[in-house]
Amino acid sequence: MKIFKSKSQIPNRRDIFWFVFYLELGIWTLKFITMRLIAAFLKLIRVPNLIFIALTQFLFYYCILVPLLKPSAAEPSIDQNRFFLLVVASVVIAAAGYIINDYFDVDIDQVNRPKKNVVDMIVSRR
Repeated sequence: MKIFKSKSQIPNRRDIFWFVFYLELGIWTLKFITMRLIAAFLKLIRVPNLIFIALTQFLFYYCILVPLLKPSAAEPSIDQNRFFLLVVASVVIAAAGYIINDYFDVDIDQVNRPKKNVVDMIVSRR
């Protein structure tokens, strides 16, 4: 089975080189744009604050609540799986709150911190 019907349809090395070059360029551009959007999203949701929220909840549960209940031989009313889901839910709610805050405070943020504004500079408002 022949793929090419005539010799004029067979691509030469130069054509193959430029095809591969533009393909690689497109892939690298896509990677750059994707990494830039991921970095902007992580800046938008304020990851250090979310880590602090989760850490505070875990420390409260394991360093305060569990030791307080240990002398009375009582178990916490929430098991570890549900506690983990509670922490994840509170972190997701906080992240959503940060996104909503940045979305609606674009005008104020352009005045107060023009270079740190993520919405409308990196991530489109629409």
